[in-house]
Amino acid sequence: NGYDVTVQLAETYINCKEYQKALDKYLTLLDRATQKEAKNVRLLICELYIEWAINATKEGRIDESFKHLESAAEYNTLNPEIYYNKAINHFTQKNYAAMVELLHRALEYDKNKEFHTKYYLKLSEAHHNLGNFFEEKKALSENEYQDDFEDEISGQNPDYWVEETTADSWQVNASAGNTYYGTAGSKTYTSTWLH
Repeated sequence: NGYDVTVQLAETYINCKEYQKALDKYLTLLDRATQKEAKNVRLLICELYIEWAINATKEGRIDESFKHLESAAEYNTLNPEIYYNKAINHFTQKNYAAMVELLHRALEYDKNKEFHTKYYLKLSEAHHNLGNFFEEKKALSENEYQDDFEDEISGQNPDYWVEETTADSWQVNASAGNTYYGTAGSKTYTSTWLH
């Protein structure tokens, strides 16, 4: 249908960094969209403005980038990438206090924790530059890998294992209602309790 074709055309313009043409297509769609389509188009426009802002930042046009991020917020104030990219702009201007505030907002809006890693890393950089070393360490520790190990199965390699498991003998074990992982040493078995 016309909706899908127009969205594809807008995406092609975005890929070619012809953001104004893509915006024109989305705005045309928004004018004649159903209520359900309009909600999606508003999200697409928000994403477009964020992409446009990122490109402006890369090219050193920080004021323009801020304007695009403000426009993005008009279409979806809950998108955490708006606040993250504003923080990046403040980083280039060495405005670390504003950066901290914006990164906390990005973390708040990132409900699925999809971008928490990069947000916490930038937050730690901001705190470092402010001389807040305790807060820097706190931000870094929030970024550490966490697992409740509820999905681990005794006798198998731990899920989400960081390293290649074919060269080692790490496995999950259970004893007296507790789960632990370990590796077989030469003659002894070393283990670490998970919970």
